[in-house]
Amino acid sequence: MAGGAGRVISGGGRRGGVASVVNNRLLVDAIVSGGGGGGGNVTIVAPLPVPVDVQVSIPLSVNVLTLPEPVSVDDNGGSLTVDGTVVVSSITNPVALVEPVSIDDNGSSITVDGTIAVSTLPTPVPVTDNGGSLTVDGTVAVSGVGGTVVVGDGGGSLTVDGTVAVSSVTTSITPGTGSTNLGKAEDAAHANGHVGVMALAVRNDTASALATTNGDYIPFTTDSLGRLWVRMSDTILPLSSSTNGQPIALTGAGFQTLHTVAANSVDEITLYASNITALDITIILGVGGVATGQQMYSFLPAHETVVVGNEIVLNAGQVLSANLTGAGTVRIIGKVTRRST
Repeated sequence: MAGGAGRVISGGGRRGGVASVVNNRLLVDAIVSGGGGGGGNVTIVAPLPVPVDVQVSIPLSVNVLTLPEPVSVDDNGGSLTVDGTVVVSSITNPVALVEPVSIDDNGSSITVDGTIAVSTLPTPVPVTDNGGSLTVDGTVAVSGVGGTVVVGDGGGSLTVDGTVAVSSVTTSITPGTGSTNLGKAEDAAHANGHVGVMALAVRNDTASALATTNGDYIPFTTDSLGRLWVRMSDTILPLSSSTNGQPIALTGAGFQTLHTVAANSVDEITLYASNITALDITIILGVGGVATGQQMYSFLPAHETVVVGNEIVLNAGQVLSANLTGAGTVRIIGKVTRRST
């Protein structure tokens, strides 16, 4: 073998044949022979590129065959492992991906070093934590979302590090009524540590209780002029039938109302009667009514002023009235000490 060739690749019989190269090593140590003395062709079948450096002992032709694309690699139901990098130099035809494209971590995790750009997505795009949690480092910008965006915690909780700005509320906000809520329910019992806001008063022209049980919450109440109803100390007033505290003229034409006790009040009344006629006369007081059992009599000498009722106590709604037993004129003034209940 010339040139120190290590082996002979033979084409077979007198008319030549086919010799196969199994591996891709350089054919620098092989002699290609066409077989019998008549010569022939030797065909070498091998993946490209096939470096050919051979010594030809007889006239022959060498044909190097190429493999058609694509080359199919099948794992035959098992698996293929690539140690290194798989490089795709060119794709002659478009590769169509069918949506959606599923990327599975196979029970582990997928890490992306860099940026994932998504050009178009159908709306809405659901984002789920799959029972865990989602963490966003940075800013989530939502542009052009129509309708209502619903953010749910899925039965867990949402944590916002920063500020949540609400531009408008389309429906009412109902406050809670618990001990630490600003709202409180009517008639709820007070307890130490409760918080709340009670700012509005209620017009209540006739002072009366707006809560049913002692110790319940209740708003401030006012009269028709906005004056706050309060319990005051004893107040000195004129008789209610008096005009600016002036004496009431009593003529004996029948019982006249001298004073009516206001609601939620107890009045203590002292009466002074002045007989301005020249004749003695008797005054009749109707205490709480005009029935016989409610009448009191006092004698009035002519041209005298007499205390005809001292510390008469009447309750809310009761009436004090008076009449004369005969013709004449008596002037009545009184001092009312009101004790609110």
